Amino acid sequence: MRRSSIVLLVVGALLLAAAGVLRFAVYPQIDRLPSNYDRTATYSGSGSFLNPAAIASGNAANALLIDQPVTVTRRAKVTGTSGSTAVVSDQLTARLRNGTTVLSNVHVWAIDRGSMDAAPAPGGASADPHQGLTIGFPIGVQQRTYAYWDAGTQQAVPALFQRAEAFRGRSADVFTVTASGPLKDPKLLAALPASLPTSVLGAVASLLPPNVQSLLKSLGPALPAALALSYTSTTKLTGWIDAGTGLPLDVRQQQTVVAGLSLAGTTQPVLPVISYSIENTNDSINQAVHDATSAGVTLTLLGVTAPLVLLVLGVLVIAWAVWAALRPRRRPAASAGVSGAPAGGPRAPDSPDPPAGAPPV
Repeated sequence: MRRSSIVLLVVGALLLAAAGVLRFAVYPQIDRLPSNYDRTATYSGSGSFLNPAAIASGNAANALLIDQPVTVTRRAKVTGTSGSTAVVSDQLTARLRNGTTVLSNVHVWAIDRGSMDAAPAPGGASADPHQGLTIGFPIGVQQRTYAYWDAGTQQAVPALFQRAEAFRGRSADVFTVTASGPLKDPKLLAALPASLPTSVLGAVASLLPPNVQSLLKSLGPALPAALALSYTSTTKLTGWIDAGTGLPLDVRQQQTVVAGLSLAGTTQPVLPVISYSIENTNDSINQAVHDATSAGVTLTLLGVTAPLVLLVLGVLVIAWAVWAALRPRRRPAASAGVSGAPAGGPRAPDSPDPPAGAPPV
């Protein structure tokens, strides 16, 4: 085999190996939640929020902040990784227009970096127990029902696929989530009063439903010093999820937490202590679309385009090497004078001998 063919075979093999390494070694390292993931989504809307300080002081006029413009930020940041598991800090903060913080909550999730589902926390790390998706969908999201973790009720509920549609130049899958039940989020419960002192009932009675007011009057002196409070939570969510990267492009969410008073052996719903309706701001949507586009280009380049180009080049180079090796060699041309002919041209025939007896010329 010619030396040039051997060189071409080696080059072709290296190109094929590079294609395999890129697709099956490098790509799986980026086809998952990155270790430097740090994303903040901003929402705007309006809401009503309990003012615990006003209730404690008997200030009924300010006990409930009703229909206030609110800005909500949610920051999800990977704080550590161990193999295929990421530990993620998920912080939500709601502020009124004057800067007053009316809601603040932080969860820590242990997430499988590929499926985005729950994973065991790595050794030495602590995480909130959960099941299903929390901060987003996996890369290459499928048009099916996923399990989604509702932190308020501490239960996994269905994230139902509704439809696929174009969204600002991206292909998006629309999912909806509905969750309802007793409020069980320990961090949110810690921020709400566990009981209502009977001494402040008169100040806040006007906020209570008529049937509860009547029941309180009928009980009168039999009321305890403090009435136990319980809470129920209802969340509705619609998300436009980027079909390629799994990033949320736009999310619209409503949550209502209703307080209930324990009266005469029953729990009476009294008033919403948290109620808001929010959606991503335009700037937040634009940033999400930009992030999804950039991530999509990288995924396509390293997962499809580059491996395919290297594969085709490798096959072509190997084919060229085989063709060059099998191609017949040319024989060298004959050199002058080898046949015995004079250099000046063909040799003239010898003159015949004269016949016997002929006179000499």
